[in-house]
Amino acid sequence: MSRELSPELAKRLAEQLGLPPDADNATITAAVQELVDKRDEAAARQIDQAVAIGAISATHRQVWLNSFKADYDGTKAALAAIKPRPQPAPAPAPTRAATRHSPDDGGMTDQEANNALWALGIRAGLTPPDTSRTRYLLANEDGTPFDSKSA
Repeated sequence: MSRELSPELAKRLAEQLGLPPDADNATITAAVQELVDKRDEAAARQIDQAVAIGAISATHRQVWLNSFKADYDGTKAALAAIKPRPQPAPAPAPTRAATRHSPDDGGMTDQEANNALWALGIRAGLTPPDTSRTRYLLANEDGTPFDSKSA
């Protein structure tokens, strides 16, 4: 099988590629390959953009590249029609009430303060404490329960 282009096809391709009408096969082949390479690069950029916005998975990159090679325009339209997946909302920053403080920083959470005040008999505007935590919060340094009456 000959790798040479027919003179008619070579002349038409040379004209469409902006080459001289008497361009040889090597020049025409190089020009066609350059167009194919540019199209492949454009396809890869479109796929990378779709991956970046979460429209497609990076694991399907080769499938999309193959699809672009088979039907560039159809694949381009299909890829453009895919909506990006919603990104999960970032986790909220911890609030003081949800943050555990060490005795060294001199602070405690709102719930810890509520429980401690409740145990000391101050109940105005407070909610009953979680008793499983109250014992822990109201302990002396040696671990014995704190007695507010003897303090």
